[in-house]
Amino acid sequence: MTRKRLAVLILVPCLAAGAYFALRRYPRVPMERYIPASALGFVEVDSLGDVMSGLTGTLAWREIAPLLGVSSQLGQMGLVADLIGRTGLGPEEAVVFARSQYAAAITGLDAESNSTGERFNINLRPRFCLIAETLSKPGVVSRLVHERAPILARRIFGDSMSESSQIYSGDELLVYESQGTRRRLVAAASGGLILLANDADSLKSCLDTINGRSPSLAADSVLADNKAAVDRSAAVFGFITAAGVDKLLPLGLAEAASRFTTDPERIALAADLSQHLSKQAVTGFLYGAEFTSSGVTERYLTALKPEIGGDLAEAMQPGPNSRAGAGPRAPEGSQYVTRLRVKGVGDLPDRLLKRLSPRMDLVAGLAMREFVKAFHRGLGLEPGDSIADAVGDEVTVVQFSADEPTAMVIDVNDRARLRPLLNRYLTASGARVSTQVSDGVEAIVSSNPDGRSAFFQDNRLVLCSKNQLSRIINMQSSADESISHAAVPAGACIVRTKTTVREAGEMMLAIARLTRVSDGSDEMLEEELLISALGRLPKAVSFTEFREAGVYTESRSPVGSFSLIGLLGGERNQPTQSSHAGMNR
Repeated sequence: MTRKRLAVLILVPCLAAGAYFALRRYPRVPMERYIPASALGFVEVDSLGDVMSGLTGTLAWREIAPLLGVSSQLGQMGLVADLIGRTGLGPEEAVVFARSQYAAAITGLDAESNSTGERFNINLRPRFCLIAETLSKPGVVSRLVHERAPILARRIFGDSMSESSQIYSGDELLVYESQGTRRRLVAAASGGLILLANDADSLKSCLDTINGRSPSLAADSVLADNKAAVDRSAAVFGFITAAGVDKLLPLGLAEAASRFTTDPERIALAADLSQHLSKQAVTGFLYGAEFTSSGVTERYLTALKPEIGGDLAEAMQPGPNSRAGAGPRAPEGSQYVTRLRVKGVGDLPDRLLKRLSPRMDLVAGLAMREFVKAFHRGLGLEPGDSIADAVGDEVTVVQFSADEPTAMVIDVNDRARLRPLLNRYLTASGARVSTQVSDGVEAIVSSNPDGRSAFFQDNRLVLCSKNQLSRIINMQSSADESISHAAVPAGACIVRTKTTVREAGEMMLAIARLTRVSDGSDEMLEEELLISALGRLPKAVSFTEFREAGVYTESRSPVGSFSLIGLLGGERNQPTQSSHAGMNR
């Protein structure tokens, strides 16, 4: 090899690397200025390349992708996209794709419900518009829309589609419809923006905002005041307005209620009540996701009205005697372990009722009182009973499978005060009690059909079912070593640990199916190598603080909400879900 060729081989990569780091990215644009103020919310991604780089850089990807044969080249796609975006070197479409910022505005939500003998079903159809800020010349953008929108529509709808166009306030709208259905794709170019929607009105409302004919979410005070709390180095950011919370929360709780009853009236009552309460307190919801070398850090803020946020922040303070660490290890068969660390936890429901009910209207106040009464009845407490001084500042809740009741581990200050109340709880509805020795611990077992049992261990009272006794007794009381004391925020009053990392494996299986390197069978998760790889991933943990601005939660997990990629991985043998969402379902 000649010296000249050798010099070229050395200098070219060095010059390319130097150019890459010397060239700055195009400045980021506040995407909320394109989102109508009337929207329910939006999701923003500043760089798809960053998302790809972040996802392929997680420990879950590094551990599992090689075992599934997922190409290592996928990990380079983010870097390549970033290089193309900085330099502008590459095919025109690739440059536009690499430089673009994206936002999806949710402008409406249609819901249809029906009830079968065994299930109450809610079918959701969001109305949305995807906006891409391409940072490119209008002529380039217009040409791309006219050339690529028909191809995209044909891939979605097949050959049986109709095409039309219309002019809206000077902008051309390209409309593609699947014949005989309500499915529709609407496309438009406006300056350097590309807009794609599943509803013409959604796209028109975004054009009105873009062109200054209607206000945007940039003026929303809740968004402006709180975005920094969750968007530090966020790869993905989301915001739901107060109107969006009013719309989505009842649907979410109705779906949850449908797991316990198929009575449409009861489900509707739960949805109406939740909507009423949210209007009294919630002003918005913010979300941010950031990649780290070990996984994904997600931040959530449920923004509250100032007076309610202040009252909650004052009431939900960690107790001075709360132990350090993240709480007890999870017993066998459990899914979540949640540790509540609040000063005076024994009378917390009553204190919250006293503080918040004057802030609510009559309906919301009565609903809160009924909730507190039901909570008392569940523990066997009668009007006038108080356990405020008898218990400490911590309660740990252990959630097993959906078919098992939850267990509670309560810090105790005065056993003598609790024994009469405990006896009343165990003998409710005329049940008898007996003693049972399990693993050296004497437990009191009730004949109640729910199998409720209890025992004291050190300075703790444990309430669980008879079938859970051995697992709870053998649960180690030391803090989970995977979560250091320094990692727990000082103001966190709720610490929740998830015991399984299976979602990370399911996400990687979905990617293997999508890239066609494997059939992605769930049985692969039972293979020894994959079990070992999953075992090296950190458990998901979240910390919740109550601030004057609202309820703030920070979650650290192997893949976070990106586990939803599994929904794109094709059909799998799973139970039918009670809610569905899709582009034009």
